[in-house]
Amino acid sequence: PPAHQKYAGWTRERVVQWGAEIGPATALLVGSIMESRPRLELGLSSCFGILKLKNKFGRDRLEAASRRALKFNACSYRSIKAILLGGLDRLPEAASGSSPLQPLLPFHKNVRGKEYYH
Repeated sequence: PPAHQKYAGWTRERVVQWGAEIGPATALLVGSIMESRPRLELGLSSCFGILKLKNKFGRDRLEAASRRALKFNACSYRSIKAILLGGLDRLPEAASGSSPLQPLLPFHKNVRGKEYYH
């Protein structure tokens, strides 16, 4: 069908290569999206949307957003766009094992930490 002809020349490898031009995290992100979709066309539309975000936000921000999305397993166009719009890609990465929300929680004697369950 004519609607599918625009995807004829695109393959998973070509999309991952295009993502690699932005950075390694973006390549991993689009690769994981392509593998998670049952049909090639579904993965392509999501990946094209993500890769076009480079035009609005720039390569560095898209790469940082891709790293964040991979870290939290939020691999979708909507997640990447939300990260970029919210400026979450500009936040420093938390040290492994610590939650970025933990400092925001008030101390209360009924709140048990992870140590309680060990």
